[in-house]
Amino acid sequence: MGQNFIKQYKKFLLVSIFLILFVALSVLVVKWQKFHNPRLTLYDSIDIDVSAAPVQKLYTHRSSKSGIFEYKSLRKNITSKITPVASYKISGLVVAHNTYFPLKSDFDYIALYDIGLVWDKLAQGDFFKNNCKAQSEQIIVEESFFQEGSARGLSAYCKNHDETLKQIGYSWMDFDSHISHTHIIPANVNIMSALNSIKNYDKVELEGEIVNVEVDGQEHISSLERTDDNGSAQGGGACEIMYVTKIKIGHRIYQ
Repeated sequence: MGQNFIKQYKKFLLVSIFLILFVALSVLVVKWQKFHNPRLTLYDSIDIDVSAAPVQKLYTHRSSKSGIFEYKSLRKNITSKITPVASYKISGLVVAHNTYFPLKSDFDYIALYDIGLVWDKLAQGDFFKNNCKAQSEQIIVEESFFQEGSARGLSAYCKNHDETLKQIGYSWMDFDSHISHTHIIPANVNIMSALNSIKNYDKVELEGEIVNVEVDGQEHISSLERTDDNGSAQGGGACEIMYVTKIKIGHRIYQ
C-alpha cells in the first residue's frame, strides 16, 4: 500500500512539473511571438529613398508642452513622461542595431532599441558594407568607486578612411553628418516587433517624433542636430531619441 502511494505520488509530481514547464514555455513562446512576429499594416511598392536627409520640423514651445504624455514601458512596469520636440522622419540604410543593454536603467526599459542609419552616398550600393563598419553598443562607465553607469552609442569607421571616402567625394565631416544613432521608443508592440525583425543593410524609414524623456527623476534630452559632437554619436548627447509610430522596412509598413 505504501509503495503504491509513493509511485502514485511520484507520478503526480512528474505530471505537475511537466505541466508547470509546459505553461512556462507557452508563456515564453507567446511573449517571443509578441515581440518577433509583427503584423503587416500595409504593403507599399515604392522603394525607400535613402538619398535624402532626415526631415525634422520643430514644434513651438506651446505645442510641445501641450503634447506631453505618459508612456509605459512595453517590457516592465515603468512609466515615463514624454515631451515631443519635433516631428521627425528618417530614411536610411541600417548599419547597426542593438537591443542588448546589460546594465539597465529605467531609460533602457523605455527606449528599447538603438539603430544606426546612413543616407545619401554612404547608403549607395554596397559602399558601406564593403568599406566600413559600425557597431551599436552600451558602454559601461565607472561613475565612482562604488557605482557604474552606462552610455549607448555608435562607433563607425571605414578602412583607409580618408582615401575610401574620397571615392564618393566625402570628407570626415561629411561622414559624420550622414550617419545617425537613434534611441527608439516604440509606440506599440507591433512597432517593437517590426524593429526586432530588422537586419543590417535593410533599407528602413522611421516616422514619429523627436522627444525628451523624464523617467525616475532624470531627464534625457534628445539631439536636434545631425552634426552635434558627431553624427556617429561618439560624443555625449549626439543621439536622437525618437518615439516611432510608423516603420517601413523594404516595402512592408508597420504601425
